Amino acid sequence: MSPIQTTMIQSAKQQDFISLFQAYFQEFSMAAPLAMFDMMDRDIKSHDIKIMMGYESGHPIGFCMFQIEPHENPWCMKVGAGDIRELFIIPGRRNQGYATILIEKVKAYFIAQGIHEILLTSDAHASFWKSNGFLPTGKTHPDNDGPIYRWLH
Repeated sequence: MSPIQTTMIQSAKQQDFISLFQAYFQEFSMAAPLAMFDMMDRDIKSHDIKIMMGYESGHPIGFCMFQIEPHENPWCMKVGAGDIRELFIIPGRRNQGYATILIEKVKAYFIAQGIHEILLTSDAHASFWKSNGFLPTGKTHPDNDGPIYRWLH
């Protein structure tokens, strides 16, 4: 595994993010038209959503979208908790530890902000989340029926 570099971006209109997000949506047989990124950019700014990009040798290989849950977020599971919204690594770089590196950096970001609880929903990859310290809560999210996982520091 080559070292991964990470950087936070402030816009969904950044080309590396657009390319990765379109690949992410393709895995669900969905399209991510360019107009969608204008809407995402507004959401990022209004809900203070963060995007951490991962790069290997200068090439984008993945991203993680996350935020501290605001009360006005329609997906809010717990006000003030961390929320990992999306995580994606390109297929050719999966199972090499890159996702874990992104998650560890996101955890460090939350801890630095005084946040010691992170929630997420995932209908797949339970073993990945458990190996990174996230445990199933036994609850599902009402909007997507995905099981809710929780990490505590």
